[in-house]
Amino acid sequence: MISIIMPTYNAERYLRQAVESILEQDYLDIELIVVDGKSTDSTVNILREYGKEIRWISEKDKGEPDAINKGMAMAKGELIGYLDCDDIYMPNALSMVAEHFSSYPNCMWAYGKCKIIDEDGEEARGLVTKIKELFQPHYSYSRLLIGDFIAQPAAFWRRELVREIGNFDIRETLAFEYDFWLRAGKLYRPGFIDEYLASWRAHSESLTVNNIYKDMKDAYRISKGYSLARPLINLAQLGVYLATVSGYFAMNILARARR
Repeated sequence: MISIIMPTYNAERYLRQAVESILEQDYLDIELIVVDGKSTDSTVNILREYGKEIRWISEKDKGEPDAINKGMAMAKGELIGYLDCDDIYMPNALSMVAEHFSSYPNCMWAYGKCKIIDEDGEEARGLVTKIKELFQPHYSYSRLLIGDFIAQPAAFWRRELVREIGNFDIRETLAFEYDFWLRAGKLYRPGFIDEYLASWRAHSESLTVNNIYKDMKDAYRISKGYSLARPLINLAQLGVYLATVSGYFAMNILARARR
């Protein structure tokens, strides 16, 4: 079984698309657990529409990583992933995930490729996707320390990994998944699935989009914490951080100029 955790809060805009991208998978042994942070919009009403097809709770939480941790505690699956309520899985994605872990029984975690889409579901930010794809097939822990090239919606892990390295850090509000990858990667080399498994949606209401520079700053701080006394790695981290900030700044200026 694959357990998919979906944290939600006031998610009415894209929630149905996200849920249906899971329920329409051709892989049948799936459970979807939605952990809602006491939404005030129609999120809960939408969840009720699905009846017994999904499991869900709605209660106050301490942020997204706390919601994901709650979902993982409820999960029954051998494999776990989480999908934000504005993202989607590609058709057949979970079959490919299950096949990979069945083929490599010692693999503790794995990731695939991920597209970026806009509010209308059209592919966007192709350059960002291509840059990540340069590194994704060539994993090393040193590369992961230098920059996060793993696309969160396309990452999956075995339940035992959580027991070994712990939950997501609820003190981190944005780059918590990068912290999780760094803990996992320190112990286990991940598998790579050379297919598009998901699409991450960049839109005006996205927490990451609206806090992109803080997200990058947090990721830089986290990566430095895992690479103390490694001056060459630290220099590379600084270079990637500055280049990424500059790249997004230029991208935002160009986007404004086109309006």
